[in-house]
Amino acid sequence: MADGELETLLLQIARARSDGKSFHETMQMAVDFLAARPASYANGRRDDFLKRATDSLARFASLKDPGRRPPATERVQATRFLTDLLSELDAAVPKPPTVDKAARIVRMLELT
Repeated sequence: MADGELETLLLQIARARSDGKSFHETMQMAVDFLAARPASYANGRRDDFLKRATDSLARFASLKDPGRRPPATERVQATRFLTDLLSELDAAVPKPPTVDKAARIVRMLELT
């Protein structure tokens, strides 16, 4: 599970996507979130995630043009990119010790 702030971002992005917000609007939410974090965020990988997110805005620029309907494959690729990026970010952010402790207890119970 994500840290509290990341979890809030993930919920906001999910809500924005279900409300019909564009790839660019939701990716910009991720860019803004990452830009506000220290370079040490996500085990020191914040800059990598931020670069990938900002690069994606250019890579999928055609999705921003309201007068053009991009191919479905491009929309799927952009959505997959956003999902993968956020999933990798979630995995890179250290979890609170209570989560680790709870997971250890569950594993111990499974072994008995």
